[in-house]
Amino acid sequence: MGRLSRGVTLIELIVSVAIMAILAAGLVQTFRTALVVQEQVIPAQEERARIERFDDELRKLIGSCFLSADSVVSPSYFIAFSSGSASELSDLGDLPDMLIFTSTGLQPNGAFIGAQGDFETLNEQYGPQGGLAEISLQTTPVGEAPDVSGLFVREQRPSDGDPYQGGWERVMNEDVSAMVFEFWDGTTWTPYWDTTAMDPPRLPASVRITYVLSQRPTERRVLVIRLPASDVTPENPAGLGGTTQP
Repeated sequence: MGRLSRGVTLIELIVSVAIMAILAAGLVQTFRTALVVQEQVIPAQEERARIERFDDELRKLIGSCFLSADSVVSPSYFIAFSSGSASELSDLGDLPDMLIFTSTGLQPNGAFIGAQGDFETLNEQYGPQGGLAEISLQTTPVGEAPDVSGLFVREQRPSDGDPYQGGWERVMNEDVSAMVFEFWDGTTWTPYWDTTAMDPPRLPASVRITYVLSQRPTERRVLVIRLPASDVTPENPAGLGGTTQP
């Protein structure tokens, strides 16, 4: 006669159900954590990466500032002024929100690289891609851009005697809602710089940028950029070579 099998007791059944419930709860929590990573952590990392790329682009662009030894043959300048458009940063004082400078060593214009046509046509349309380029940065477009906002960069090659217009304009970062500039003259940060009023003209040692992104209106980002072409130092401040205030 065979042995009778023992049935599952109520206690064993309850314990089994409890273990399964704990495992299920763990799986649900793991799934929720994965959703949080997917919905919050990854987008935040991507946003930080975009901001870092933008900061790097600003460093390369402003760090390429250069003044020609002969401004008659190759017009060059570094000019900052306020248009009054950076209202979100008005508590910092009347700081300039527009910066115009000449630059060297930049890559050819992206539109020039992608354009079709012979060299003479492209050169006439986009200008020579070597030599000094005229660059301006501002949140107010020089041309007409009724449906576009952000930080605009205008580029003209070669630079000419009019630093306030000409060339091609594009949106560098549509998320920038305000940006202001300050300049290190060797002893202090100053909101004034205009090489056309300096004798001799000199570049600031560094540029300090404060800006706000529309997606983060309560957060201010500060970026300090050293200008390799500047000869301004604490021992040789800009005041010894000319005024920084027009």
